[in-house]
Amino acid sequence: MAEIIIECPQCQWRPDGGEYWACSGCGHIWNTFDTMAQCPKCGHQHERTACIPWRGGCHAYEPHLDWYKNLDDLLQEELNIISQKEEILLHHEISPILLIRFQTSNLLLYKNKECVIII
Repeated sequence: MAEIIIECPQCQWRPDGGEYWACSGCGHIWNTFDTMAQCPKCGHQHERTACIPWRGGCHAYEPHLDWYKNLDDLLQEELNIISQKEEILLHHEISPILLIRFQTSNLLLYKNKECVIII
């Protein structure tokens, strides 16, 4: 399975989990990668993330999503898993009465006579 790597798109510096980023809306300091660049105090969504030169990074100020490496590979793996599950369902004669999609799996409720099956 692909592993998401967080690193600066310019210099490849990898954040160490510290709270180095300040919200431009309220000044709150937190680790922007814990919340996908949304301030946990005021809710401001930051589009860009600064690299931290005093922690070993550079002066880049790049789109936040560009910091996440291997997202395409991870997404393709998830799509393959979903496709495989859908193919399996097509071969069953029973149909779901409820389908709830999650990030990596589906919750399917089947009613077969008096049984409810969760897959």
